[in-house]
Amino acid sequence: MKTKVLRFFVMLLLLAGCQQQIELIEPQDINLLTEALTDDDLEMNDQGIPTVVFRTTHKGKRKVVVRDNSVVPDEKGKTVLTISSKGNHGGSEHLSLNFDKIDTQYSIPYSPGDNGYEGSVVTIDLQYFDSKGSLVQSHHYDAYVDERGKAILQAPSLGDLTILSTGASGKEGFQLAVSIPIYNDPASVVSKIDIAFTESMSGMKPPEKITLSELQKKLGTVNSLVWTPTDPTGGIFTTTVTMADLEGIIIGEPGGGQTVIQKADFTGRVKRVKIRRRREDNYFRTSIVLDGNSASSIVERIELMIKTENGIIEQVAYPTARSIENDENGGTTYVAQGPGDLLETDKAYSVTAILMGFDGKPVSAFTENVLVERPCCGRIHRIRIRENNSGTNFRIIVEENTDPTNEPASYVQVKFNDTYGNPAPIPGTAVLTLTNSNPEKGRHTYVYKPLTFEGKARPIETIYSITATMLRADGSAIGEPYTSDVIVEEKEQEISIITTTTDGGKTWDFQMEIAGFSHNEDVLKVGFEQPYPGPEPVQNTVSFVKQVNTDNRKVYVLNGFEFKGDATGTEYPVVVYLNKHPIGLKLGISKGWESNWYGG
Repeated sequence: MKTKVLRFFVMLLLLAGCQQQIELIEPQDINLLTEALTDDDLEMNDQGIPTVVFRTTHKGKRKVVVRDNSVVPDEKGKTVLTISSKGNHGGSEHLSLNFDKIDTQYSIPYSPGDNGYEGSVVTIDLQYFDSKGSLVQSHHYDAYVDERGKAILQAPSLGDLTILSTGASGKEGFQLAVSIPIYNDPASVVSKIDIAFTESMSGMKPPEKITLSELQKKLGTVNSLVWTPTDPTGGIFTTTVTMADLEGIIIGEPGGGQTVIQKADFTGRVKRVKIRRRREDNYFRTSIVLDGNSASSIVERIELMIKTENGIIEQVAYPTARSIENDENGGTTYVAQGPGDLLETDKAYSVTAILMGFDGKPVSAFTENVLVERPCCGRIHRIRIRENNSGTNFRIIVEENTDPTNEPASYVQVKFNDTYGNPAPIPGTAVLTLTNSNPEKGRHTYVYKPLTFEGKARPIETIYSITATMLRADGSAIGEPYTSDVIVEEKEQEISIITTTTDGGKTWDFQMEIAGFSHNEDVLKVGFEQPYPGPEPVQNTVSFVKQVNTDNRKVYVLNGFEFKGDATGTEYPVVVYLNKHPIGLKLGISKGWESNWYGG
């Protein structure tokens, strides 16, 4: 940037009683000024704060460079700059400069007295007056002058407080790791931080006050290990955080707010919270997506409290079977449901969620306002690639679930994203048409055929990544695209589950027979899909153990399964994970009931 050199005289007034004439800037100083005004460190202008830099010229003279991009130049205006400091060796200094115009930058020689400004905190006042003497703009702030002579904003403020439970305990109590950023404290004035816990939103006893002293800052953040007599892990507390100097004088504004104390080994975060009304059964569905380090292996369930005008609605959300399987890729969805007449559509409610570990203790918690959404369009439930009965080609099948009051999609477009090194599909993008519809249940099936593979290949049980998008008649998209890894299925495949009970329905035995698949798992995972059509199963995801093993037939069993109530006569949608890929079917709960899935 070309430096504008201002040639003018100003008067320098020192409170010590010394008055001197300001020297004109010399051509030799231009390089110095260019360096000062284009320094990468001068970021305060971006915040609307003037930049002030104290420099020493090649002749040993002192200059102050001021830049203020927020002001509008005015040849008839007036500028007054005042710098106050206690100096490095005690005593006060007061520097006042007057300019007979308003501009965006100045460079003025000055005499700093005996003490100088480096290493001290100064107060900077910059005032702009129009031709009539009226104040049009002003700045007032404290700054720390570093060894380079740059005046850095000195206005300590607090960032977000983080408290983690390390899991360590002993005679001193329970160990917590506390972390909190301190901004705009280049002079390191903040010497002590107090954290007071004034209210619990999770029913726990608030911890005692925490005081951090002898602060160790790394990249501007204070990190400290402290001990507390009680274990507050998983609690939600209202906190007040204050800063103080060495003399105990409070600095800046207090921080804090709502603070969650979570386990240190859980680094996940809440990615998304939704409440959506489901018109077909008049209930609402709450879904929470946790993003992080295999959340489903740490968080067993989420206990929800939805605050309404008529009281608190309590729910328990469990992870869906499909999201557990895909958890290693990040993102686990926990789902709960409740009666639809308790919440109003398009209204926000305060939702408090406590993440519970498998040991029955809280892992973390959060509270946020969530809007109850209207019923949406349908969603894609499953994508399949299945061999046709002829054995010469394949078909793509997409199943859509929707509210019965919604129209089904006119078409579904699928695109192969990744072949994972398998034979390329022909075509790579296809449009599926509606072939089967059950409006009463809101289930629709779309098919494209024939699908072939490069080189007339028959890539049975290989995997392809596919994205499916529902389309209206005009070609516009409905809802969000659905992406899934899809296994190529062989024709004439079958999965059947027979249910029996010997104690009147208190416990159930399941026998699953699988034919036509090539797989070697000794244990198969089966997950119950939510919302549950009947009593809640005691376990959301269960393991079937292999009992019979032949080339074409395998039998898996699970005995003694329980529901939280009488589930007799209920059909539960379940997902069977075969070769780690989901296949859905209905599991009927009744003596001698056989549930079937046919792939042929």
